[in-house]
Amino acid sequence: MTVDSGLAPREGTPYGGPDPKPEKRIVDVVAMRRFRKNSAPVCQVCGKPWPRYAMSIHHIVPRSQGGDDVEANFAYVDGHGSSGCHGCLESRRNGARFRLRQVLSQAQVDYVVAKKGQAWLDRHYPVSAVSDRSPVKSSA
Repeated sequence: MTVDSGLAPREGTPYGGPDPKPEKRIVDVVAMRRFRKNSAPVCQVCGKPWPRYAMSIHHIVPRSQGGDDVEANFAYVDGHGSSGCHGCLESRRNGARFRLRQVLSQAQVDYVVAKKGQAWLDRHYPVSAVSDRSPVKSSA
């Protein structure tokens, strides 16, 4: 005996509907090496020169949010993970993100807008300087 659930199959998967898996990221190790080799060892956030071993690649659109390993998604910054300017970006300090936004190339902006949209770019990399600290309450 067949039971009709009354639900029509959705498009996209064998059972219908959109595919639940996210789109595959572009992983290009050669692009990362080329970017490191061709970039001057100057931090894009603070503007200071650093030895190459102290520099790292920051993904403007994080890999966890679908960011690709393409040059338009890379920023060359000092520190690693939680140290230096890379640490400031990872901890979402608005001052560091504002400074990086000021030096993003048009190709980088175009990539982020195409990948995540203008609102995402403005929210994660503000166009105006915002204090990293919460406002101090006066006791007066």
